[in-house]
Amino acid sequence: MAISITPSVAYASEAVQLEVTQEFVTSAQTADNTFRYVLEPFEPTHPMPETGISANNRFTISGSRSVTLGPIDFTKAGVFQYRLFQIVSAEETGYAYDRQVFTIQVYAEPGKKPQLVILDEDNLKVSEMVFVNSYGDTPSPTVSPTPTISPTPSATPSATQTHKVVTGGTVIEQSLPVPALAAIALLLTAGSVLLVLRLSPKKGSHRRDRRNINA
Repeated sequence: MAISITPSVAYASEAVQLEVTQEFVTSAQTADNTFRYVLEPFEPTHPMPETGISANNRFTISGSRSVTLGPIDFTKAGVFQYRLFQIVSAEETGYAYDRQVFTIQVYAEPGKKPQLVILDEDNLKVSEMVFVNSYGDTPSPTVSPTPTISPTPSATPSATQTHKVVTGGTVIEQSLPVPALAAIALLLTAGSVLLVLRLSPKKGSHRRDRRNINA
């Protein structure tokens, strides 16, 4: 009976380190600035970081800083994939959480340094893994005051005008329509002309008077 044995090839250990950055934006001095994250392998047999992570693949970051996970030793060839995301069990009032998920791919080949590829949620390559959390009330949008519109002056003159009438030594102000005032002005002008004509002596009267005197 022949027994076939497939030899197991062991490669030199090659290590990879993962850097994760957290930015926490707030103006409050007492806000909690510690947040939890998890590095989740696609397969339970994938190598995991030796330091910087707990037994359940979780870790925390406080404030605005970066942490290093690793080293992660890869002794076998293959493609190893992980997911990195923030754990939000319950949202607290005033906090905004970064919910993006990064995909980490490690390509391990014999005799070569493992190649690290990081993808964002849009499956685009990125050079770093950054989570931005914040705390604080969102400022209300500034509302511009409504401009005051001045009334447009009317191009049509007023239909009435006030004038003074002297009656028996008493001055009385009356408001009359513009056509009426125009008629009054016309009458006054005509009266003045007639008065001047009456007061002006006729040319022939002086001659007749002289004739009468001579006679």
